[in-house]
Amino acid sequence: MKHLYRSSSALWRGAHLGQSAISLIGLGVVALLLVTGCQGKHREKRKKAAAIGKGHATRAATAMEKNDYSRALIAARQAVAYAPFNPDARDLLIRAEMFAVANTNSTIDAGDLGTLLYNAEVMIEREPQHLAEYQTARGYLLLGAGDPKAATLAFDAAIAAKPQYLRPQLGKARSQREQGDDGGALATLKQARHIDGTNTTVLLSLAQGHARAGELSEAIAAQAELLKLQPKATAMLDLARLQSAAGKAQEAGKLFRRAITKEPEFAPAHVELGNWLLSQGKASEASAEFDAARKLGASVEGAVGLGKVALARGDFNRAEGIFDRVYQADSNSLSALYFAARAREGAGKRPQAANMYAQFLNNAARSPKYAALKKDAQARLGRLRSAPRGGAAAPRGAPQPR
Repeated sequence: MKHLYRSSSALWRGAHLGQSAISLIGLGVVALLLVTGCQGKHREKRKKAAAIGKGHATRAATAMEKNDYSRALIAARQAVAYAPFNPDARDLLIRAEMFAVANTNSTIDAGDLGTLLYNAEVMIEREPQHLAEYQTARGYLLLGAGDPKAATLAFDAAIAAKPQYLRPQLGKARSQREQGDDGGALATLKQARHIDGTNTTVLLSLAQGHARAGELSEAIAAQAELLKLQPKATAMLDLARLQSAAGKAQEAGKLFRRAITKEPEFAPAHVELGNWLLSQGKASEASAEFDAARKLGASVEGAVGLGKVALARGDFNRAEGIFDRVYQADSNSLSALYFAARAREGAGKRPQAANMYAQFLNNAARSPKYAALKKDAQARLGRLRSAPRGGAAAPRGAPQPR
């Protein structure tokens, strides 16, 4: 009996172990099926993502062929997003970035400058057939990094590789300007005009370059050419300013009015017309234009204009109040500070006027924007300091408020 019991127990334990083994095998099979199923699903997702990424890559390549670099960059970024480990997609993105930097005014994130510069150098070695584009991209990146000297060398390399390529010419002119070489920049822009005489950026830069050089006739000719291609209020104002500087007051006045006719709610046109009217002795009409500019959003410029009207009329106390309020509200409005000094000088407040002229000259020392006002302020300050303390120095050749 005891032997039979032991045999039965053994059989029972064996059967139990057998069932356990079968259960474990079953669980293993189920787990294997689940894993295989999950892998299958992930495989399908990866295949789908790869197909979508390939579609974006195709769109990027097509956009590159059409010189639509902004669209190419967007598509290439999408291609990498769907296929982050695909080296071809990564190369396409780098190529699109370089061409976008070289050929458009794309905004560059300063945090990416180091990576982009490295990529440009790598692509110069890897794809020498696109040397001009990659060196141009490198030049603009170096400008963004604050190294115009190195940028000039990169642009020179691009120009040597492709002499008729406009973008490095524009970049070189900019880098030369940033180094203070206005003459070199102007010469480069003239070369750019030979490449494309209808490019609006070239014409605008030429007009500005000639104006800085004091070559007003050439500046007017370039700006007039630009206006034919781009008949906008801003182009009209730029041409009118040049004509006014050249002493062509009536032509300038017509253009200021034409700009307002073109864009009645363009506040800068009202400010400029107001300044022109004031220079012609038409204070009431000028006041109306400055008031219109103020209502259209040019609050600082309009208020400064109204202050200049009061100054021209000899109402120094009112002018002083207007300019003080403007400067207190916006300390960057250095013209308000200059004219506040003018108002005090006109009212006979010599020490205050001298202090404000000195403050204006100190604050505006590094700004080329106020060149004419700085020259006048220096002359007025010199006269005030050299005049006898008993009376105000009479201004000589005082210009009309502008």
